[in-house]
Amino acid sequence: MSIDSVLASAKAENDRLVNGLQQLARQLGIDKKHVQTDRVRIRPKYIEYEGGVSFVHYSVSTKVEFLLTDPSKYETLMLGAVELGVDRVGGIRMYSSEFRKHRDQALKEAVKAAWEKARDMAAVLGEEIDRVHSLEEGGGWWRRSGGSSFTSNRMIEIDDPSSVEQELIALGQIPIRARVQAVFELK
Repeated sequence: MSIDSVLASAKAENDRLVNGLQQLARQLGIDKKHVQTDRVRIRPKYIEYEGGVSFVHYSVSTKVEFLLTDPSKYETLMLGAVELGVDRVGGIRMYSSEFRKHRDQALKEAVKAAWEKARDMAAVLGEEIDRVHSLEEGGGWWRRSGGSSFTSNRMIEIDDPSSVEQELIALGQIPIRARVQAVFELK
């Protein structure tokens, strides 16, 4: 964000920052399609006082987003941005290139856990589970008809620490969640 009492000066400084970030991305080998800029935002700031309103300055900013396919470039990108004069870093999101595989595994484990939980709860009542009456994942329903029912809800999280190399910064783990709701019929 650039701040100046002259709009043209604030805009010029903002343009310098955006151009510098784009150049830094090129130096790091970040593909041009992985660098996105948002619209320019211009905000005049005023102070209200007992006799009226007084202009203070303009703030000009542009959001720049990067998609890093190589996490080892993260630290260099952040340090370079700060050296350019960037004063704010927004949200940082991490994704796995194998998200679908891990999501499917989490879903299978959630279904298995729902069955085990329902079986254990039914056993406390001296009952046994017969079959699935309905199964929901993400709002969709699969349903069978008839019989009494028993409900279990279970969420399983799988983290994949092997998908992220450890660098000087702790990149962390990416939680992958699956939620199911299963209704079972009792024998």
